[in-house]
Amino acid sequence: MNARPIAAVVLLLTFPVSTFAQTPSAHLDLKAITIATDEAKPARMVLPNLKAPAPAFPQAAAPTQSCAESEARGRADADLKPLNKSWFYGGMAAGAVIGVLGIGGITAASASVKPRPKKTPPGVDASCYASGFGSKSRNENVRASLFGSLIGTAAWFAFYAFSNNY
Repeated sequence: MNARPIAAVVLLLTFPVSTFAQTPSAHLDLKAITIATDEAKPARMVLPNLKAPAPAFPQAAAPTQSCAESEARGRADADLKPLNKSWFYGGMAAGAVIGVLGIGGITAASASVKPRPKKTPPGVDASCYASGFGSKSRNENVRASLFGSLIGTAAWFAFYAFSNNY
């Protein structure tokens, strides 16, 4: 059984009629009712300009340095970077875990990865700069992994030699 009709009937019977009246005199004034079309037309609404503004990105300037100069600058910037600790410690771990095989394995892995610069300075040819930066960084990474794997292999041999004596 639905309770809504019962509640409506109870409310109608308990409240006085003047409570439900629309006007204080309890009669409907037909002259006060207006039709929507009789009113003045509303003012015209102006929509905002939704056209997207031109992008604020600066246009790429033509490189001022030649490809050889850009590549040399990339090599110089890569040379300023400190030793890549990730390749060094990775090489050390590879040498300590798998011994002599770690020397060749981690060195080959570091030689296969050519790093890219995070940002390119203005006024250089981006591809030539990245090429110079990548080749010099790869050389440094190979060197770091080789030294790390040699140290790790030396630690592996030292552990092997001392573990057989005891």
